[in-house]
Amino acid sequence: MVGQRSEEDLSGPPGWHAARRRAVPVVARVLVIVLGLTGLLVAAEGSVTAARSAWRLLREGTPASDPLFEQFESLRRQLGEAVPPGSRIHVDQGMGVPWSQRIAEFAYLHDLTVTHDIRRADYTVTLRRDAAGALHVVATATGAR
Repeated sequence: MVGQRSEEDLSGPPGWHAARRRAVPVVARVLVIVLGLTGLLVAAEGSVTAARSAWRLLREGTPASDPLFEQFESLRRQLGEAVPPGSRIHVDQGMGVPWSQRIAEFAYLHDLTVTHDIRRADYTVTLRRDAAGALHVVATATGAR
């Protein structure tokens, strides 16, 4: 008969169906375990970094030895000095996602409101590098108020 398979074609070697039925759940379990461990390792990276930073802080007593921390603190202070509390700011997206995100976080610490509509902002905030390569906060009044 055309298009139909005989019993012999479907049976395969002796015990083939039973072995296949046992192998599928085993393979599925292995895949779930591998994917779970991969997710756990990716998630643990941030925890390990935070634990190292905390250990360094406990050991040395100050985070000042971390250049990135020093840069963050400098930018946070500059933002607080450049923009009065209660102002609305527009964060320039041209500085890249990590920096624009940090500036928005620092804005919260200084009682500033971040707006995506530049017409509603009192100040536009961006970062500029000086000749030595250090970052500085530049706040430009937009005249929204």
